Amino acid sequence: MKIIKYPTLPSTNTKAKELLLSGVREGVLLADKQTAGRGRLGRSFFSENGLFTSIILAPDKIPFAPSFLTSAVAVAVCRTLREMNFAISIKWVNDLYLEGKKVCGILTEAVMNGNEILGYVVGIGINLDGAKFPEELAEIATAIPFPCEKKEELLWNILQNLDIVLHESTDSLVGYLTENSVVLGKCVRFFGAKEGEGLALRLDALGGLVVKTAENEILTLTTGEISLRIKN
Repeated sequence: MKIIKYPTLPSTNTKAKELLLSGVREGVLLADKQTAGRGRLGRSFFSENGLFTSIILAPDKIPFAPSFLTSAVAVAVCRTLREMNFAISIKWVNDLYLEGKKVCGILTEAVMNGNEILGYVVGIGINLDGAKFPEELAEIATAIPFPCEKKEELLWNILQNLDIVLHESTDSLVGYLTENSVVLGKCVRFFGAKEGEGLALRLDALGGLVVKTAENEILTLTTGEISLRIKN
């Protein structure tokens, strides 16, 4: 895929969506800095000293349910960083962790024209060496000790792993997610379409998180967010 580079963007995902609406169906955007980076549920995303990229994918490039795309991209990024000998784990559904702290966030968005899906935008933000976090993030976020100047090399490696993932079975990907989960076996709080607390038991065949509540009810979360306190 062609990489389009920008010194600064408000948000790579926002720009990628504009390109999709203008007729672009494939591509990769890379920004040195974002001034209005976004995470899930409209949250801001810390965007200095890192890899900030958005990947444009046409619908026919997605071989599984679109709801699984975020998890599949998490596999591609996790594999890439593990190949570099970083002990990365995956927090369902869109975060990667190193030593109990967040190092990467993934945001997937569908772009529509009426009822037609034009394509998907996958935003990836990875904190890299030199990132200085504001006080409110310092205890929960960290950076990969990898030079920011080499982020394009890192991006190419992620794209290679993403191509592999897009040709891999869902069963294989769910197996990888299970093996590298930081969530399974822990108590979590979930919110979104459903809210409550419970024990994260396993992932189902489509990557949903199966949770047992305090009332012994078994729920499968397919959307929403979870939180947990991770101890090193």
